[in-house]
Amino acid sequence: MSSECSKKSRWLPVTICLLSVFRIFISTKIPLSMYTNQVHDDQLLFRYAENLLAGKWLGEYNYLTLVKGISFPLFLAICNSLFIPYTIGLSLLNIGSAAVFVRAMKDKFENRIVPSIIYVLLIYSPVGFSGMISQRAYRMAIVPYAAILVFGCFIGLYFRRDQEIRVLLPWSIGSGLSLAFFWFIREDSIWIMPFVAVVLLLLIVQLFLYRKNIKKIVLRLVLYFLPILVLVTADLTQRAINYSHYGIFSTNDRSDTEFGKMMSYLYKIEDKQAADDVWVSNQTIEKVMSVSPTFASIRTEITDSLAAWMGGQDACGDVILWALRDAATWAGYYEDAVTANQFWGKVNDEIKEAIENGSLKTDHLIRFSSMSKGTTWSKIPFFIKKTLKGMFSVGMYKDTGLSYDNKSAGEMEDIRKFEALLGSFGNYPQISDSISTYTQNAIKVGNSIVGVFKGLAPFSFVLAILGYLIATVHILRHLVKMHKFDGMIDMWLVITALLLSSLVLTFGVMFFCSWFPPRMSVYLNFYNAGSYALLQIAKYLAIYCGVKLTVNYLKKSKPFRPLEG
Repeated sequence: MSSECSKKSRWLPVTICLLSVFRIFISTKIPLSMYTNQVHDDQLLFRYAENLLAGKWLGEYNYLTLVKGISFPLFLAICNSLFIPYTIGLSLLNIGSAAVFVRAMKDKFENRIVPSIIYVLLIYSPVGFSGMISQRAYRMAIVPYAAILVFGCFIGLYFRRDQEIRVLLPWSIGSGLSLAFFWFIREDSIWIMPFVAVVLLLLIVQLFLYRKNIKKIVLRLVLYFLPILVLVTADLTQRAINYSHYGIFSTNDRSDTEFGKMMSYLYKIEDKQAADDVWVSNQTIEKVMSVSPTFASIRTEITDSLAAWMGGQDACGDVILWALRDAATWAGYYEDAVTANQFWGKVNDEIKEAIENGSLKTDHLIRFSSMSKGTTWSKIPFFIKKTLKGMFSVGMYKDTGLSYDNKSAGEMEDIRKFEALLGSFGNYPQISDSISTYTQNAIKVGNSIVGVFKGLAPFSFVLAILGYLIATVHILRHLVKMHKFDGMIDMWLVITALLLSSLVLTFGVMFFCSWFPPRMSVYLNFYNAGSYALLQIAKYLAIYCGVKLTVNYLKKSKPFRPLEG
């Protein structure tokens, strides 16, 4: 009997290993979409990576040098330096994040089968077989895995709060490094901070409730706040490097410099005639020119830029931001960062004065970000409805699946450069048939996997809702009867944190992208890439909790097994 058990215990890690290796093999055969013509996006991050590899930091300064996060270019540069093809590097990030998460949760499961199943489901997640997200060589591909890493590390830290310092330390360091990496992928990473803040708050409250030794309290506080210290250090380091290279102490001169401040002013100026999808109308631009001589000095360039971007019509959404940067570039103000910052600083002084003396009126709308148009309370239900629809769409794995139609775009020479740096092959614009014979099996396998997930999604969705309700009722019964909480409370908190974080992210996407025309609706799930991972994990954990509690009830056994020290 013991020999039989031993064989079974060996088969599980072997199977997991084989499935992990197979996942990597599939990724190596998936052709990438390389959009070298996307000057503000794909091409820009590629140039960042090129300069990092050449030891030139982000290269010579221009109007695009500091507008995107550094994490994805850094990821490309590290993969290239270690001779790891991009597709394999992406798979390793996927596998590593899943491993960290199930490791963080392992003490909450009574056997190794459940975390192993969750691990396999995560590494074969449909988001990893998405033409829009993973097949495109762009930063959204790493967002889901980076999010899982952050959640996994902080959850691991929280679950081990009662264990020794040597056990806490790796999770604290991992939380800091993963948070810093995630923070600088995109410019809207703020959505993850409510989760981080709540975890730290719970850790601190429980620390003071159950520990009396001052020395131990201080030591644990240091470990709890180490992730924030790592993030702040990463931020200050990047700012210092940018200052030494470009003369401005900033990580992003699109949002946290004088230009960002100027845009926040423009978004606040009252304009009752503007359409909902117009954040800054041409009429508003004229108003600002009338009170700001500095801004008016580039009138010709602004007119030309708006004509180039929108044919002279009102710019929708944040398009105005790029149009104004182009205009200032044509006027010669982006030859260096200091000159650009000083120019926009003068504009800000003049706008501020106009607002203070009443020449310009602000709209007093509700704002969720300084870098977008405001809204009214009456429109909040509309955005909540769109948010719930968006979460459902992601939960059903909409817009996932690989395709040969996602062809690269741009000059062939640039696409070949992309391939050389990434170490992976692209789906060429006109001659993609030349690789179809060698990649069609990987495409078919990937889409078959996605098909299974999509087919089971409605059932898993219903089971997850039931499981979450069962767990919630279990928690409420403990509250009402004043029973001591078992390990279910921690699991319920994790599921709730995942759901709320997905809610915050999806709301932000739906709000910021509300100006998108119907043809661009496919980009909603693209920008909501992080939600795929969060909702997927939340579903699995909710199903597990529902099944576990139901079985325990039917057996009239002890409640959910508490976390062991």
